[in-house]
Amino acid sequence: MEISARNSSTKIIAVIILSLTTLVFILGFAVAWLAVTNRALIHEQRTVVTPMTYNAPFVVSETKADTEYFRMMTLSFLALRLNVAPETVDSNHAFLMTFVEPDVRADFVKVLDEEAAQIKANDVNSTVLHHRN
Repeated sequence: MEISARNSSTKIIAVIILSLTTLVFILGFAVAWLAVTNRALIHEQRTVVTPMTYNAPFVVSETKADTEYFRMMTLSFLALRLNVAPETVDSNHAFLMTFVEPDVRADFVKVLDEEAAQIKANDVNSTVLHHRN
C-alpha cells in the first residue's frame, strides 16, 4: 500500500509539474505576442494634424505621412516665407524659426534678419498665390 500511495503522489506531482510547465510556455508566448503587438501600436501611433491656414486634417504617424500632407505643409511654409509685408515679416519669421533645428538656427536668424531689414527699409509687400492643378 505504501508503494502504491507513493506512486500515486508521484504521478500527481508529475501532472502538476507538466501542467505548470505548459502554463509557463503559454504565458511566455502570450507575453511575446503582446510585446510584438504593443511595439507595433507604439510605433504606429497616429496624430491628426491640420496644417496652417487649411481646413483639411491629415493623419500622420512617426514613420508615415500622406503626400497630400507634405504638399499642404510645403505650401504653408512657402506662404509664410513669401507673403510678407513690413508689418508681418517679424511674426512670419518668428513662426518659421519654431520649425528650425537649434544647431542651425543661428544661420537662419542671420539671413532672415537681413531680409526683414530690407523689407522694412524698402517697404516691400509680397503676396504669392498658389493654385491647385
